[in-house]
Amino acid sequence: MAKMNVWKRVFPEARTHEGAVAQRVSTKLELRRTVLTCLLWEDTFYEKGSGIAERIAKLVRENKAEDVAALAHEARLKMQLRHVPLFPVRELARRKGTGSLVAATLEEVIQRADEPGEFLAMYWKDKKQPLSAGVKRGLARAFVKFDAYQLAKYDRDGAVKLRDVLFLCHAKPKDEAQAEVWKKLAAGELESPDTWEVSLVVDVSGSMNYTLAKKERDYADGRGRRAGNSAAREGGRVRDCDLFGHLRGAAGSARVRAARCDCELAGAQWDVPEAGA
Repeated sequence: MAKMNVWKRVFPEARTHEGAVAQRVSTKLELRRTVLTCLLWEDTFYEKGSGIAERIAKLVRENKAEDVAALAHEARLKMQLRHVPLFPVRELARRKGTGSLVAATLEEVIQRADEPGEFLAMYWKDKKQPLSAGVKRGLARAFVKFDAYQLAKYDRDGAVKLRDVLFLCHAKPKDEAQAEVWKKLAAGELESPDTWEVSLVVDVSGSMNYTLAKKERDYADGRGRRAGNSAAREGGRVRDCDLFGHLRGAAGSARVRAARCDCELAGAQWDVPEAGA
């Protein structure tokens, strides 16, 4: 005779990828855990990146629109993720009646000038289609936040350019200066500002000029400071030039003290006034 007095699971078992019994969580918690622990479309040990994206899209459909928007806001502004917060907003834009929420969330989530193009590339990943009204409003509000330097820095060749975003979202400039910048962007004539990242000039004894075209990482690993020190070792005088002026402004007094120490050890005369002098 079969025994009936046995314990049975009321709910189906939840299993890990290795087959162990796991606790089942709500769709809201599952979406949050998935979004905050992934780099979009990058494979992990157990899952393909495409599978993770499909699960996020599925969970977005199963959650409230307000919860999805709050998660995108947290992922971008608190967790400092850049690409994955755009994806839930893109999936949220598929729903009807979410235009205002999508516009407000896009405005907050987009913090860097290359992100509007990234979002449109996501929007058209499956097929090219017209932008929803909420997406247009959100992109237009976000576009106003960027100045000439940011637009020039991220105006790169790609499937979607910044000028394409500007034309599609019909953003309105906040003043005449921004309108002029956008005209140059549309015409492809937006020049990079003359900053220390573009050119570092070291003038030693008035006879030797060193122009160093650098990227941001060149400054980060100390190459700009070493170039100034090598010039000082020629026996000249280190003056208050662009290089050390930006050392004071960008890196603070600690970096300036290190540069001064190196120059003095090299036998060069330090002729750079202190900040504020």
